[in-house]
Formats: sequence, structure tokens, C-alpha cells
Amino acid sequence: MNEAEKKDRESVWECIRREEPTFLESYDPTNNYHTIREIVLGGSLTWKYCNDHYKPQAGDRIMDIGANVGIYSTWCASRGSKVTAYECGPKILKHLYEAVKNLDVTVVPAAVKSINGEILFCEGSGNIGDVMFYNGSTEGVTHWASAEYDIATSVKAISFEEAIGEFQWDMIKIDIEGGEADILLHTPEDKLQQIKRAYIEFHPWVSETDYQAMLNLCSKLWNCSRLGNSPENRFDAVYLEKI
Repeated sequence: MNEAEKKDRESVWECIRREEPTFLESYDPTNNYHTIREIVLGGSLTWKYCNDHYKPQAGDRIMDIGANVGIYSTWCASRGSKVTAYECGPKILKHLYEAVKNLDVTVVPAAVKSINGEILFCEGSGNIGDVMFYNGSTEGVTHWASAEYDIATSVKAISFEEAIGEFQWDMIKIDIEGGEADILLHTPEDKLQQIKRAYIEFHPWVSETDYQAMLNLCSKLWNCSRLGNSPENRFDAVYLEKI
């Protein structure tokens, strides 16, 4: 990490210590201060809108789908919320378990899909300086090259309907690299109505048909704020609040 990166990282943590003092450096196991700035400090257009309208509160029930290394989960839990975090990447899970070990976070090592079962998952990682980034995708969401099938692993999948269960959810965050269409469009509307708020990232490789269907569904069931604008002239995310 060069001097400019060190100063950038310290500026993030200075803001955290001032604005979100319950969020500790131990909740950042991969030194990913870029994502902390984005999510916790609302450093992107979409997350700023979300955070301006909702911040996790003590006693709130929150679901984090595509939890990755746990930055959103740990932030919510550090503010007193009860969190259920879904993540299926084997390498990612090691960091997630480490980050949440002293918090009220239930980690479910599974992908969330439209049905229960087993599915292939291809996990990736990279770094910018000393910052590690992890990502991945489940089979059928994007076109995989043969090399991706070679390194893919079989993981458990839980249906979104089952994940919602009988609870009313104060907030659900969904960031699953294009899998959002599968779970939104194939879950009964009465189950979706148990969600008070949601932040859902949209991804440009989702078909135009599914993209429009998601927007229509979200506008039908919630007050739907459409956020950002991608090069494909689509919205980057939506923030949903119960009507």
C-alpha cells in the first residue's frame, strides 16, 4: 500500500470513527475500505440514497443476500440489528465467519435461489494493492467459459421463499450478480409482502424482459426508488419501501 492509499484508507476510518463508532476495524477482514466507504458511509449514489432513507436500528431484522465478506452484515449488527447473512463462496465464507464472530449474525452457507437444491458456483478474487476483492456467480446467471466450469464447486441453494419464512423483515439487501431476477420473479407475492424495505442491485446482463418485469413487480408491491443509470441505460439499483 503506497502513501496515497494509506492516506485514503485512514480518511475512511477517521469518518467511521466519527460517524459510525460501533463499526470496528476487525469487521474489515480483507482491508476493503473502498467498500466500507461505499456502503457504511454512503459513498456511492445508490448507497447514499439507501442510507439517507434507512439505517439499521437496534432490534431490526435484516437479511443480507450475497453477504460477501460481511461489511453490510457487520455494520447492521454493530448498530444492534439481528442479521441473517447468506453467502456460498467457500473462500469468502472464511472471512465472513471471522468478521461476524462477536456479533448477532447468523451465517447461512448457501446461495439464495428460486428453489432449494444444489447449484454450481464459480468464485473469483483479485486485489488492488493490499485490498482483496471477492466475487462469484451461480450457474445459469451469466455465460461461463469452460475454465469457469473447471473451477466451479457445488453449493447449497435455499429458496427465497424459505429464507423469508414467517418473519417480517425490516430490510433485505440483495447483491447476487444477476440472480436477483430469479428470486424476485419466482417468489409468491404474499411472501414478498413480508419485506418492509429492500436494497437490490441490478446487473446489466439480466435480460431486458426480466429487467422490466422486476421493475414492474417492485413498483407494484413497494414504493420503488430507481437509482443510478448504467451505460446500458438501466437503473443500477432500487430502494424499496412498503406501501
